[in-house]
Amino acid sequence: MPNKGYSVSGTPKIGLASATLGQFIGLATISLFGPSAIVFQSTMKLSSVQVALLVSIPVLFGSLLRIPFGAWADSSGARLPMLIVLGISTVFLGIISIMLLVYYSHKFTQQLYPALLVFGSLVGVGAAAFSIGVPQVSYWYPLKRQGYALGVYSGIGGLSPGIITLMLPFLITFSGIVYSYFIWFIISFIAFCIYFILAKDSFYFQLLKRKVEKSEAADIARSNGQELIPSYNTFKSITAPLKNKANWGLVITNLTAFGGYVSLTTWLPTYWAENYRFNIIQAGIITSIGFVILGTLIRLPAGSLSDRYTGEVVMFYSSLIMLAGSLMFLINILPLDLTGEFVLAIGTGVNSAATFKLVPKYSKNNVGGAAGLVSGLGVFSSLIITILLGDFVNIYGNSGYFLGFIIFIALSLVNIIISAEFFKKFHLPLQHLPK
Repeated sequence: MPNKGYSVSGTPKIGLASATLGQFIGLATISLFGPSAIVFQSTMKLSSVQVALLVSIPVLFGSLLRIPFGAWADSSGARLPMLIVLGISTVFLGIISIMLLVYYSHKFTQQLYPALLVFGSLVGVGAAAFSIGVPQVSYWYPLKRQGYALGVYSGIGGLSPGIITLMLPFLITFSGIVYSYFIWFIISFIAFCIYFILAKDSFYFQLLKRKVEKSEAADIARSNGQELIPSYNTFKSITAPLKNKANWGLVITNLTAFGGYVSLTTWLPTYWAENYRFNIIQAGIITSIGFVILGTLIRLPAGSLSDRYTGEVVMFYSSLIMLAGSLMFLINILPLDLTGEFVLAIGTGVNSAATFKLVPKYSKNNVGGAAGLVSGLGVFSSLIITILLGDFVNIYGNSGYFLGFIIFIALSLVNIIISAEFFKKFHLPLQHLPK
């Protein structure tokens, strides 16, 4: 079909690279509070409840914002929502850095806690970058390559929490918390500028911004290789996934797999320190390398596997892997616990990659809204799981640390059941399963 003189620009690789950068920076900013919480606690004389709120509220606030921001990316393209999210996060990270410069340490008292909590919550807006980047990537790639593209996006873009958890304690030790926050503010600002220069919306949105009619824009975009075309406004992009039963299946699998992954990211350092008396640096290294980074990087090959064998199949087998890792922790022997951590990292990471491979498949016309629903509720569930893990310790004492993994056995079984339902619904014959 002729393009009537309309020109479009950009490539899938640029779309993937810019979205990955946006997610990397957005997730990194909300990860600063966990490793630095001990410094705030000692300086400001915070209670354990205040520390928990400081660490969790920014994550929860940003994660719930994934729903409207992901839907917005379906109606306007991802570039503007991503710039707004990264801009808000970077600005308020700068404000906290200035607060630290002016008041730390002798004036950094309890009186500043409400301001720190509010500004930290606004830094947490960066967590919404994930659901914006999913449609940015999906609308550049065909369905048959969604697993690969989203695996790269989540595997590399999701590395920043593990890197921050690993590096920030050393940076604070040698440079101090003030310089540590300023360093990351500068990195965030540079990344914002790079995204502003590099990022482009997919062809369909470029044409809409030139006042091309929707039907004609869709035809031109398809003639240039864009396969997925959004068809909803922001409101409908939020409500349409609620009516899709397949989406709710994906919500549940992400509640269990990714929610479990996020909760263990914060719980495992305590587990290693209290159950095996590792020091805080040892516990942090074991968690960062053996769980957070491994569980993120495994999404790269998992995405391609989902393209090859279907996301439903990979989701089923990864749920079995999650179950195996959870059972290892119940034996409460160090070598098996370490192995169980690796196995759980692989299982949760592969399961998340398979889940998001299926989001564009079942929500072709509203990828952002569906991604916001699936990812936003997935992170929200991590708070509930973490509270339940703490309850096991309160009830059973030190034995509660390993008995708490009963929760992950139950979550894995739920995922196995959901995966089996996907098999049944779409009649996948046994010969389609990997040998």
